[in-house]
Amino acid sequence: MRTTLLLFAFALGHFVSVMCIVPAQVLDLRNWYITLPVGEKGQPETVRQPALATFVFPPYFYVASVGGDNVVVFEAPANGTTTKDSTYPRSELREMNGTALASWSNKSGNHTMMVREAFTHLPDKKKEAVGAQIHNATDDVIEIRLSNSRLFVQANGNDLTPDLDPNYKLGSVYDLKIQAYDSKIFVSYNGVLKVTYAYTGEGWYFKAGCYTQTNLSHGDPPTSYGQTQIYSVEVSHTA
Repeated sequence: MRTTLLLFAFALGHFVSVMCIVPAQVLDLRNWYITLPVGEKGQPETVRQPALATFVFPPYFYVASVGGDNVVVFEAPANGTTTKDSTYPRSELREMNGTALASWSNKSGNHTMMVREAFTHLPDKKKEAVGAQIHNATDDVIEIRLSNSRLFVQANGNDLTPDLDPNYKLGSVYDLKIQAYDSKIFVSYNGVLKVTYAYTGEGWYFKAGCYTQTNLSHGDPPTSYGQTQIYSVEVSHTA
């Protein structure tokens, strides 16, 4: 099995070193499902619990060892399958509430996601990827986006200031905290509050992984891809 997985990764243009453990042994995935960049057009494959507890799928979703730490790698190629409402591929976790889809509002309660993450690869031509989001039923609410070396928060197509890191280097591990309460969204980067965004809504949920912001129409070849590594992810909700 290990040889087969490595050969599959090489067929996509690069080798991956796969640990003999599954992502759910590194991250608590009990309240998540994953969308993968494979499947029929407009209908990418998804994996939910309990199957997610033992699921691994290199090179899109697997465990690697980085500096002695086990991390979960998320990867989406430029030619990957997209959802029906997007033109870009993803290997991305979607928040759940047990067996139900998570859905909450920042009009009440305190909703927090903390992620330790690194962007590790960007596409060849359009060098953009998203590592985390708040989303609603139809669109993103905020995105944590890397464009070339600029790491920032985007909301409804608008860049929020200041940047999280104007000179981000691939592979740099950061701690991200996204909080939503009192009809606002707060984004902290490495322990420093960077962005406060006054916006309210409902039907929200968290996402984390790699949402590659390109496709073949942007000139990226099929071997082009975005990739992130997640060391930890925790979500909490208080009334």
